[in-house]
Amino acid sequence: CDSFMGLDTKQRQSVAEMGVEIIERHEIDAKRIRGLMEAHLIPPVQKGPEGLRYLEIRSGIGENPVVGQEVSVHMTGMLRDGAVFADTRLGAPVKFVVGDGAVLKGIDLGVSAMRQGGKVLLVLPPALAYPDGNDDLGISAGDKLIYSVELVGMADVVEEEEDPLV
Repeated sequence: CDSFMGLDTKQRQSVAEMGVEIIERHEIDAKRIRGLMEAHLIPPVQKGPEGLRYLEIRSGIGENPVVGQEVSVHMTGMLRDGAVFADTRLGAPVKFVVGDGAVLKGIDLGVSAMRQGGKVLLVLPPALAYPDGNDDLGISAGDKLIYSVELVGMADVVEEEEDPLV
């Protein structure tokens, strides 16, 4: 299965919990995890800025997006128990400009480290998501969130020309 959404709720919960455990607790048979990573059976856990953690599921191609560049992503947001609270795969990808604050800071940081066509599993600490929770989405204060994110498109970067009158 290429997507979490192809799994039933119990399977999503198991995969989400396993991913969070691997990310948060390197002491879980670290030797075995290292061996699986070396055999390329599971991707290495990456540490991003400000407590962001991510697993690269699929590498993309090209350059990373830069601040001010428009990107298109598909993403699925889940609680630690696997409950889905947001999913763009049911419609068009979400478009936003990197660094403009239109999405959660953790998503912005995670997408900045991706390349077009790439797919990652992000674990956002509360400070990069909803520190005070979000009742409408069923997110409690202090919840870590899990996002499956695929960078499906990037707009060309437009260089600003200097004004000859300035």
